[in-house]
Amino acid sequence: SEVMNLWSLIPQPTIAAVHGMATAAGCQLAASADITIASSDAKFMTPGANLGLFCSTPAVPLIRTIPRKIAMDMLFTGRILS
Repeated sequence: SEVMNLWSLIPQPTIAAVHGMATAAGCQLAASADITIASSDAKFMTPGANLGLFCSTPAVPLIRTIPRKIAMDMLFTGRILS
């Protein structure tokens, strides 16, 4: 998406703060940041799988940020990571 392309061009370090749910694009944005700070109740989710869809957009930043198997589990099952 255009927003994510622009986000990657920011020359300064990017910081994301998550309090509550970060789903779909919010999850992608948090995974794309240089630093992500999550509160104790933060949850990350890619809900497309629960609707029978696979959204590949957050896959790349998730796989670069968290272990591949955990990222694939989130993407394929829609499970919540807390």
